[in-house]
Amino acid sequence: MIYIRNGLSKGALHMKTRRRYTRLLNFLTLTWFIAYIQKRFGTESPKPTKIVHLFLVTYKGEILLFRRSCLRWAPVAGKIERKETFGEGAVREMLEETGIYLKKDNIFASPFTFEGRSPKGQLIAGQAHFAFLGKDFCLSEIKLKLDELIEYRVLPPDAALHLLAQQGFPEGYAGLNYILNHIPIAEIFSSFAVKESIRRQKKRLKKG
Repeated sequence: MIYIRNGLSKGALHMKTRRRYTRLLNFLTLTWFIAYIQKRFGTESPKPTKIVHLFLVTYKGEILLFRRSCLRWAPVAGKIERKETFGEGAVREMLEETGIYLKKDNIFASPFTFEGRSPKGQLIAGQAHFAFLGKDFCLSEIKLKLDELIEYRVLPPDAALHLLAQQGFPEGYAGLNYILNHIPIAEIFSSFAVKESIRRQKKRLKKG
């Protein structure tokens, strides 16, 4: 006896179901194979390198910019290493590039994030940070890492923004512009200055 279902015999229905499972298996196998090739030979979409920008603000409200070996003016900047936070990366880059150690508590993160390409065409993504340099900070303390930084300038905010815009550095310009216009720098600096004053007083008392 031949069973008929939806116009198909039992044998034909079985063959149709089998073909469906075969196609599904082939699709899953191909998907797995493509994923393996991408992982094995690096053909998958590249992930952007994480970058931190650290803008240094003096007690007068001026901005320090550094001329890098690629001849572009920029803040202290560098790649975030594996298992490193942006704050930790900012401390490390500051020390490596300028020879100055800043405590992590003295570095503030802004909500501004960016994506773009480095001068070498590398895909990058990062976050803008800023730090205050107190009255006791002396510019002669800066020891530039000469294979990365050539010179530095201390500029009023408007001049710093103009320089970043003039040389075509949109990530740097947008980051500094956000910090200057959306973050209460004066209030934060005032609080920072008070903490620094208390710290110096405690230091004198210990010496005394």
